[in-house]
Amino acid sequence: MLVSFLRVFILLKLVFFSLSSYALKSKPIFPIAIKDQISSADGVIIATFQGSSNTKNREGNVTTVGSFFIEKVAGIPEKKILNRYSFRVEYPGGDWQGIKYKVKESPSFEEGEKVVLILKKGKFGYELPYQALSKFNFKKRDGELYIYSKYFKEKNGVGVISWNEFNKIVEQHFGMRVGSYFNNKINTSSSQLKHGKNNRHPAAVYQSESDNSEYKVETSWLVFILGALGGLFSLFGKYQEEQE
Repeated sequence: MLVSFLRVFILLKLVFFSLSSYALKSKPIFPIAIKDQISSADGVIIATFQGSSNTKNREGNVTTVGSFFIEKVAGIPEKKILNRYSFRVEYPGGDWQGIKYKVKESPSFEEGEKVVLILKKGKFGYELPYQALSKFNFKKRDGELYIYSKYFKEKNGVGVISWNEFNKIVEQHFGMRVGSYFNNKINTSSSQLKHGKNNRHPAAVYQSESDNSEYKVETSWLVFILGALGGLFSLFGKYQEEQE
């Protein structure tokens, strides 16, 4: 019986270890054109990642809140930025109470990383509408500056685009290019005054195979654990009776 007891104990340890890194269902990543992303966006920023923290929002989903220092911006009014030195962007997944909630399409950042982010105002703040596909890094190619996404790097206009072409799309939508801060003011092209921020388009549809429930640990795991614990106590009780 002692051997049986040890086997159950080892099994329970394996179950708890597996729960400590919980992989969530992932949304499929489709090749969304950058111009379509911008057409449904509320802003674009060039920013430096400073760090992050984890939280659980009012819907019960575990999320990561990234902190960014904004260098340049388009589309987001200054009054909505509040603090350009610690601008918050939320994305799914993270660590919560010892469990890692992994979301495949969620972006990852390194401290000090300079990025371009396409942003959308969500229920709890600014977020990346297409997750990692809405995050870009700078890279020079043939003497020209380009931005690249993690996905579809070889597909022009989706995962890669020249910075000049990107800014043209931004200007068409927001009436301004991605501009610099000077004394907490946004320096943009004069077309902002001419056109204004009124060139909105319907939001692109992001297809999904899951809903908010995907961010919650399935109750079947809890049932399994409780059943295993019941079996463990039963075996332990029989073992004590045999010893007596």
